[in-house]
Amino acid sequence: MSVFKFKQFSIAQDACGMKLSTDATLLGAWATVENAEKILDIGTGTGVLALMSAQRNLKAEISAIEIEAAAYRQAASNFENSPWAERLSLYHLAVQDFESPHLFDSIISNPPYYPETDFVAAPDEQRRKARSTQTLPYTALLQAVAWLLHPEKGTFSLILPVETSSLFISLAQAQGLFLFKRTQVVPRMGKSANRVLLCFATTFFVTKESELILRTGQGGHDYTEAARELLKDFLIIF
Repeated sequence: MSVFKFKQFSIAQDACGMKLSTDATLLGAWATVENAEKILDIGTGTGVLALMSAQRNLKAEISAIEIEAAAYRQAASNFENSPWAERLSLYHLAVQDFESPHLFDSIISNPPYYPETDFVAAPDEQRRKARSTQTLPYTALLQAVAWLLHPEKGTFSLILPVETSSLFISLAQAQGLFLFKRTQVVPRMGKSANRVLLCFATTFFVTKESELILRTGQGGHDYTEAARELLKDFLIIF
């Protein structure tokens, strides 16, 4: 079994189409979840974002949604084996079909973001669902977030490729979600940003802009001090 060990929990991922990634780890450490009472993870996959949120916020109740059956079962096992099982709830359905008795203070998602056409010939349906917009187009995701997010204090955090972020920001604004924080992620010193961490709010703010360089380019575990600071509570290499 493929297991990734964090400092306070472990992630089994052999049954998931979307394995643990740098994207998810960065988002889990960066997302605005600290003061939330109710957190929702859309498309939880292995459950890593929900588990990182549970570690960061010891009072929040966390709900997670997963449409793919094998990933749902694996997330359920990962939740059960974590220190925070009593605060984690998991639902096997599409977010479009999810009904909640309450709104959420924080919604997080590492969404499928490659166009479905990029995977049209891929024989692995599980991978296609996990990585393409086949089952969760941007518009559907944003409509669900706008419906489920608390209208006064809610935030929505996610990570996207730089090249699709401008479109997503425009679509979000059409749903009444305004860009609150944006962090450009540079994989290695001297390179261009290839990912962007985004946080939206239900009220307008002047956007807080920043940049995060992950590695110095010197080889080995050459993480920058900023990356180490962000990830030090999670990765055992720090």
